[in-house]
Formats: sequence, C-alpha cells, structure tokens
Amino acid sequence: MEKIFGRIQGLKPSAKKRLANLYNRRVGASRLLSAELARTLASLSGELEKPISLLLDRTGRVLRVAVGDAKEVPVPQTAQVETRLSGYRLIHTHLSRGRRAPRDDGTRGNGGLSRSDLSMLFLNRLDVVAALEVVNGQPDKLDLALLSPPKAEEEDWQVLPSKPYFEYLDWNVSEAVAALEEELSRQARVLDVKDGSGERAVLV
Repeated sequence: MEKIFGRIQGLKPSAKKRLANLYNRRVGASRLLSAELARTLASLSGELEKPISLLLDRTGRVLRVAVGDAKEVPVPQTAQVETRLSGYRLIHTHLSRGRRAPRDDGTRGNGGLSRSDLSMLFLNRLDVVAALEVVNGQPDKLDLALLSPPKAEEEDWQVLPSKPYFEYLDWNVSEAVAALEEELSRQARVLDVKDGSGERAVLV
C-alpha cells in the first residue's frame, strides 16, 4: 500500500485503503481537478471529518496523499531556478458548515486559502495551491493561488476569484503556469541586462 502522510492515527484500515487508492487517480496535464476527483475528495474528507491534501505533478499524477492541511504534505526539494516553478500542484480540502466564517489567523480575503497555504506556495515555488471547500460531504467552492512575478508593491502571490469548483474544471493550469514562467524569464532577462549577471539558482 502506498504511504499516507500526515495525521493518520486512529484511521481504520478501510479508510487508509481508500486514501491509498487516491494514488491511482489521474487528471489531465492541463487540468487542476476533475469532477470525479473533487467528489471523491469531498466525500472522503467529509466521512473522515478531516482535510485531505494531494500533491500532483504536471502530468496530473498523484505523488503524495496526506491527511491534514497543506503543511502535512512533504514536497520534494530540488534546486530552484528563479525562472521556473517546481512543477508541483497542491490541492487540499477544508471542511465547512455551509458558511465561511472569517478566520483570526490573518487569512481574511484569501477565501479558503490560509497563510500556511500561501507560504507553501511561495517557499516551494509550487505551480498552484488550491483549497476545495467541502459542505456536507459535497464539493463546493474552489480557491486557488499562483505566484506573482516579482514586482514592487505587489503580493508574492495572486489569489484567483473564489468560484464553484465546477467553474474551474476547464481552467487550463498548464497555460497559466507557462505564462507565469515566461514572465519570470522576461523579468530575469531584464535584471541580467541591468546587473550583467547570469542565471541564478537557489538551493533549498
């Protein structure tokens, strides 16, 4: 059985098996989420009464399954180049009782995304981080964020409008990431012309 990360203490073997089966799920390379995966995540998350997190690569393959929020997912660490993102997409559920209450942890204005989510996005240079709201075991709103190109007077990330999850099923994540990486490359070239340096890599 594939490894399940996070807070798995007390889970029944049947629940662990269902979580492990998430490794067999695939979404298209250009898609962030499928309707089937959204329903499966919401149903399982509602049944367990716990958030579930998935880490996917750019082919839509599930690399990590974790019980808990985004910080429970171990993201593979590689050399990071400032003109490229990591190639990983992070999706997690968060349970709701049907109405969003303002949080007291500084996340207001980010929909279902927490500061921890946005920190994961920034520190790991994720392609995208997304939070799927679960209401009574059903998928509801989807919130997602991408990094912003480094510009003065802007946040390090861009939070997209919160929408019903099915409105994002046709959103082309590959195109969005490609456009972002192209902008990162363009800005890096501008900086290189200004300071005469070559491409810079940062090991984390």
